[in-house]
Amino acid sequence: MVDFAAAAKFFDGSKTTVNGNINPVVVMQGSLGEIEKQVSYCINAGTCTTLIAGGCEIPAATPGENLLLMDKLLYR
Repeated sequence: MVDFAAAAKFFDGSKTTVNGNINPVVVMQGSLGEIEKQVSYCINAGTCTTLIAGGCEIPAATPGENLLLMDKLLYR
């Protein structure tokens, strides 16, 4: 996985966006606390051109509760 904070900083002020970088395995199998930690890290490391999402794709077997938590954290 790419260092999200470094990538966001590198592209800050450019016409390029940085997308990611929440570990899909954590979203699928991690505790709610682990998910919250990763989402908070991306929010704090991001810039105005950052898109926060799974670092890859989110597996179909991901519990709905985990996805709803991501949504709640991103849009509070």
